[in-house]
Amino acid sequence: MNILIIGENEFHPRTGGTESVSLLLGDEFRRAGHNVWFVACRRSGYVVEGSDIHEQSMLPGGAENSEGNLEALSRFVREHEVQIIMNQFCHLPWLTDLCIDVRQRTEAKLVSTLHINPDYAIMRLLNLPRKGNSAIERVGRDLLRRLQRPSALRRACRRFSAIYKRVYENSDRTVLLSENYRRTFCRMIAADEHNLDRLVAILNPTPIASQRLDMSEKENIVLFVGRMDIAHKRPDRMLRIWSEIEKRHPSWELVLLGDGQAMGQMKRLKGRLKLKRATFTGFVPPEEYYRRASVICMTSSYEGLPMTLIEAIRFGVTPVAFDSFESLSDIVDDGTDGFRVAPFDMKAYVGRLSQLLDDGELRGRMAVNAIRKSDRFAPEVIIPQWLEMFDKILKEA
Repeated sequence: MNILIIGENEFHPRTGGTESVSLLLGDEFRRAGHNVWFVACRRSGYVVEGSDIHEQSMLPGGAENSEGNLEALSRFVREHEVQIIMNQFCHLPWLTDLCIDVRQRTEAKLVSTLHINPDYAIMRLLNLPRKGNSAIERVGRDLLRRLQRPSALRRACRRFSAIYKRVYENSDRTVLLSENYRRTFCRMIAADEHNLDRLVAILNPTPIASQRLDMSEKENIVLFVGRMDIAHKRPDRMLRIWSEIEKRHPSWELVLLGDGQAMGQMKRLKGRLKLKRATFTGFVPPEEYYRRASVICMTSSYEGLPMTLIEAIRFGVTPVAFDSFESLSDIVDDGTDGFRVAPFDMKAYVGRLSQLLDDGELRGRMAVNAIRKSDRFAPEVIIPQWLEMFDKILKEA
């Protein structure tokens, strides 16, 4: 089987979770005996020059549905006899249009994957952080947002309804990250969830094998792993939560892994909150921190299927997360292998995190349960689902 995986940005682990998952899928498809190529539309600013660059082709026209990109991608598909095109960023209209146009010009089948919560744009609008330090600035901004929000939400709903309808109608399969997103997707395109036979859900795999858990190796470290992005990952919430935790648990340390445009802003917030035991590492390989950490926190406004949470769990790191995305229940059973906190109840989050830090026996029990549950994300479970779907598509007229 000949498979082409296409995305917006350069495929590299530093670029993002979708790129990391795409590389893993490609490696596993090749291991199963198939040919795989990667095509990206532009370089990533997060990739350090001289780091391990994965072999891939770049479209000549950058991130747009131009005639030059259409000709180049169509030629690539024909020359390599590509049978399956995997669009890993189908929420981007220009990339979806490009892939649809190539599908119409060639004999390739199109699989469109939505690597995010279907209503992420709405969640983004509803949970924008407050900016500005003075009370007057905050009140004024809140008033403006209340006036503007209804029309902005309506526009977002209409826009993404049109995008998702076009994706589904012009793809041989549309893939969601969780069955729990099916209802949201169908609601957004005003369709009966039982009548969409080309809509499927496949969990993301993790390359990390479940680790031997030795609680004696765990340290008093709480992790936050994610891009410094206050519209999505919301590290500002984590710092404010930690400002309460630090007072109650003086032996614990918060370590924030990741970088991004809001790094300077987050460091200034740390200073204003006078946090003494919160450390920023920038982009670093997380595995060593997973081995040592006891708890991982997620404070995002929305997610797709966060790989950092799954990876950490494989190392026996107990999760606490806002229940702000439907797929969280695929990862965490509340009270059994971690805590899901009502979004965005900061007081409740502080309480749950404090409970975990106080109770080593509870952390250990949850860690064991989480490792056991995380076996559902192993490649040997996930990859056959992809290959079976590809086979069905190729057999269809």
